[in-house]
Amino acid sequence: MRTCGFCDARADSREHAWPDWLLEELQRGSARLHGLPPGARISASVEAHRPGAPPLVWRGPKANVRVKRVCKRCNNEWMSRLEDIAKPIITPMLYGSRQAVPASVQFTLTLWSLKTAMVFDCLHKPGRMFYSSEDRSSLRRGLLSPTAIVEPLPAITRVWLAAYAGELPATSTVSRLYGDVSVRGRRQPLAGYVTTISAGGFVTQVLTSRLPDHAARTFDLTLVSRPGPWHEATVCIWPSFWSEARWPPPHILRDQSALDAFAQRWPRRPSVNIPPAWLDDA
Repeated sequence: MRTCGFCDARADSREHAWPDWLLEELQRGSARLHGLPPGARISASVEAHRPGAPPLVWRGPKANVRVKRVCKRCNNEWMSRLEDIAKPIITPMLYGSRQAVPASVQFTLTLWSLKTAMVFDCLHKPGRMFYSSEDRSSLRRGLLSPTAIVEPLPAITRVWLAAYAGELPATSTVSRLYGDVSVRGRRQPLAGYVTTISAGGFVTQVLTSRLPDHAARTFDLTLVSRPGPWHEATVCIWPSFWSEARWPPPHILRDQSALDAFAQRWPRRPSVNIPPAWLDDA
């Protein structure tokens, strides 16, 4: 029996990886976004990049991406509530509307981005999923709680917003990172997972890194990206500085090549900056 990726119930729902409301909003706003006639159908694309294999690609008016590892209860309850909260925040961003992003909104967008990244991850077979069942269950428990604060997020997770002004209506790119770091004289395997989602002018990127369980909750690190205008092109919303931010950032991704560079800014085997206290003893 196929079980839900977020709880132990039977997976009796086929959740859309792309929220219906988001693609419907892009459909309604297609003329405004891309100079198309009212009612023109748009085409979304999803690419899942896999090491040593060509990417998986879905294209179409709804990208036809359905996830078979979600139950009706999760789909209709906490996932639906999260979409309802995120929709009025994300909708003006689809059109590039300048706005303040207070800390509470940053946290909502972080949870939405992570949930969406986990849903796309569920397109893989169980043995190939990056996020663990505990990661997904923790997100569900936190969003079912009236006082969700930090507990739902996996360790060593970063989330950024960016802005896009190109012609692609909606895209998602997923890639995995591999490597190792030396922690107090011991080599520790490092795995990373990057999900970049664009819809209209809205772009979000989630990077989750994983170390062995005994180090994951007490260790912090920063992966080194490829060169680019990333400081000016991003708004970091997690970890949060608990202060108001502004969107869009100063540097906007103007075309598909810029969006692709942003999605692929993390090398497959990245360099790592780690705190001095965790470096090898001299």
